Amino acid sequence: MPLVERGKGRILVLGMGISGMAAARLLAEHGYSIEMFDTAPSEKLSRAIDEAERLGAVLHLNREPDLSRIDEAVISPGFPPNAFPAPPLRQKGVPIISEIELACRFAHGPVVGVTGTNGKSTVTTLTEHFLLAAGIAARAAGNLGTPWADLVGRANSTDFISVLELSSFQLEEIVQFRPDAAAFLNLAPDHLDRYASVEEYGRAKWNMCRNQIETDLLVVPPELWEEAGVRSRATRMCVALADHGRPGAFVSQGAVVIRDLDGKETRLACPTLEKKFPFQITNGLFSLLLAQRMGADPARVLAGWEDFSELAHRIELVREVGGVLYFNDSKATNVHATASALANIPGPIIWLAGGSDKRESFAPLSECMGAVKVAILYGATRQAIAEAVRTHVDTRLVETLEQAVALAASLARPGDRVLLSPASASYDQFRNFAVRGNTFKKLVGDLP
Repeated sequence: MPLVERGKGRILVLGMGISGMAAARLLAEHGYSIEMFDTAPSEKLSRAIDEAERLGAVLHLNREPDLSRIDEAVISPGFPPNAFPAPPLRQKGVPIISEIELACRFAHGPVVGVTGTNGKSTVTTLTEHFLLAAGIAARAAGNLGTPWADLVGRANSTDFISVLELSSFQLEEIVQFRPDAAAFLNLAPDHLDRYASVEEYGRAKWNMCRNQIETDLLVVPPELWEEAGVRSRATRMCVALADHGRPGAFVSQGAVVIRDLDGKETRLACPTLEKKFPFQITNGLFSLLLAQRMGADPARVLAGWEDFSELAHRIELVREVGGVLYFNDSKATNVHATASALANIPGPIIWLAGGSDKRESFAPLSECMGAVKVAILYGATRQAIAEAVRTHVDTRLVETLEQAVALAASLARPGDRVLLSPASASYDQFRNFAVRGNTFKKLVGDLP
């Protein structure tokens, strides 16, 4: 139930981006008085301002709201958790919740949660795909684009399973949120420009399952098995390519094996496995267990895997030019994701990397250079990456992605793979990873 009586509270929404506006729409539909705060220049918020005014919200653009009037606050994931006015709100005892926490108060139907450092978008959309293939109503939402608040609590809406991609930012202010089934895919250093340590980043991620109970499901990889037992009361299952000895899913002799809680095993033929990279198979096993828990028949689910289109910007084959394959992995914004790409692509690799700094150590990449023929580094992090890998691989430094692609094309020979896997955020040269990836695809498309 809401902390503030429905329709009678005055709610302050912090941030007027995609999530903030979704929260405002949901609150307005249920009769709350809304105030909104943002520090971005008004010209960048023109569309949000117009909508907020239509919703009847009181706006505070770069000016201090009267906090004595506020009963509760909803903080957008992109709004810094310690930026004004969050600290004085906490001092006054005003509850601050996330958009995810707000939406869960109005949700109808089961909820599936997916978090981890990498693979969230794929597992979320693949789980939705599996459920729909099994004839079960499902909607993907959360960090991958559509805010959950835009799907729930609406007039005349029907029941469906919410499949949510959950970032650490979205999970920072959780109170009651509890997924019926959840997957914690992996945990590696990321967003250290926001968190003081990897441990702090991990604590935010584990918020996803802290309210789960014994009848809920939590799916994890072997390396998170023990910690999952401490962090959540949910029933655990495990996913790995090889047999991990626990309940869950794995691959054996070209078939998918599901082992239930009693140790009974079911083998399922899956020709699709032959066409997938190892990381894609792992993602599929996570999605399979989540969909099964939500009522989908595993055999029917796997039959529908063939029709799933892998997400753009994640080891996406762009083009073959003169016997050279070009792969776009722009979504690899951290070291863990790039290490996965380098492990999945057979060499020889011409590796393109660089971008804006997230204060993550690039040292682990030195152990991933076995298949790399040459590293072409660009952008703000090029020097830092070069320092980490130059003793293990031929290293070339340029300024821009355009220069990196041109150099890669000049060096590539038939049988080579050119892989854009930046291990960095995009904000030094691009608005986001998708713009970076699309730019790469255009540059490759223009090659003679």
